[in-house]
This record gives sequence, structure tokens and C-alpha cells, in this order.
Amino acid sequence: MEDLADGCPLDRWLYWLLHADEFDASTLDTLFPEQEFRKANDTIERIARITEDIDMYNSREKAIRDHYWRMNTALRDGLEKGMAQGMAQGMAQGLAQGIEEGIEQGIDRGIERGEYYGKIRTLQSILHLPKSSDEELGAMDLHALGDLASSLEAKLPK
Repeated sequence: MEDLADGCPLDRWLYWLLHADEFDASTLDTLFPEQEFRKANDTIERIARITEDIDMYNSREKAIRDHYWRMNTALRDGLEKGMAQGMAQGMAQGLAQGIEEGIEQGIDRGIERGEYYGKIRTLQSILHLPKSSDEELGAMDLHALGDLASSLEAKLPK
């Protein structure tokens, strides 16, 4: 390095090109005080700052993308869990409501069947016909019970 100050410009430039990255800016300014070297040092510092700025920008952009990805993933997971939970609740409520409506319809049909049973047996009694058993009437659907009651009513004297 002692020979550096006494070296020809080509040797100094070669040394600078090969070893500039080993020194900080102030040391380079001391070793190479000429204007052209200072200009080269400034250019290298500007490039380094720009590179650092680009790296910071890229890091920030990556952090933003990562944040959006995490938010979208959390949103998607939340929607999936919410939909599953909503479907389970809806099915449970639907089943409970269906059971309740089924019971109500069963009661209504049971009452209707009971009314037909009573009407049929009363008409059979009035007409002095043998009374149908619960098994016989139970084997008939509501339509058949209605037809039987109507045919018995038709036999009544006017």
C-alpha cells in the first residue's frame, strides 16, 4: 500500500477496482485523494444506497404481501368455519322444526282418524252392522276411511 501513492494511474485504478470493497469511504478518500477517484467513490456510495433502498422497498413489499396473504387465509378459514357452524345449526334447527311439524301433522291426522273411527262406528251401530275393529280401520289410509264413512252415510234412510 505504500507503493500505491507512487504507482502509475493504471496501477492505482487496478488496485481501486480490485480492493475498493475492502475499505470504507473515508479510507478510500485518503488512499485515493484525486478527483476522479472521489467521483468513483461517490458513485459507488450512491449505488450502495440505491441498492439498500431497493432492498428495503422489496422487504416492505414482501411484508405487505405476507400480511395480505395471512389476512386472506384467516378470512377464508373464518368463512369456512362459520359456514360449517351455520350449516350445523341450520340442520339442527331444521330437524327440530321438522320433528315439531311432523308431530303436529301426526296429531292432526290422529285426530282426523279418530273422528273417522267414531263416525264409522256410530254409522255401523245405527245401521245395525258389525263394528270394524281397530286393526281393520288402522289398516286403511285417511282417504279409504273417508270413503267408508261416506258409503255408510249414503245407506242412512232419508
